[in-house]
Amino acid sequence: MSSVLGLAAGPRALAQKICDQGTCNLPFEEKFYRDRGVDTMFVGHPLADLARPSISREAYAEANTLDPAKTWITLMPGSRVKEVSMNLPTMLEAAAMLGRYMSFCCQSLRHWDKAFWKP
Repeated sequence: MSSVLGLAAGPRALAQKICDQGTCNLPFEEKFYRDRGVDTMFVGHPLADLARPSISREAYAEANTLDPAKTWITLMPGSRVKEVSMNLPTMLEAAAMLGRYMSFCCQSLRHWDKAFWKP
């Protein structure tokens, strides 16, 4: 339901009509929607209770060729070749512009055909 939070009254009313019950990730959202007549249940966020990392930032950086002093950004262009071929070039252009300030890594792409990675 989080994506409905910012909707104007019309789209929110439509959501009320087509949804029997909503779920939300943030605790305050449940009351917000219930106050507006939407049966909503707080389910939490899947990343909220993750365990703390077991290695230091420096050790992780060394193992993954990242600069521990820079902000890290993971590029996630997609999982299908078409998605990646459409998204990754623009992401790499942006990364090149920001490269001196940040370190970038990319999701694992080992399952792809090596011919896809032409220079």
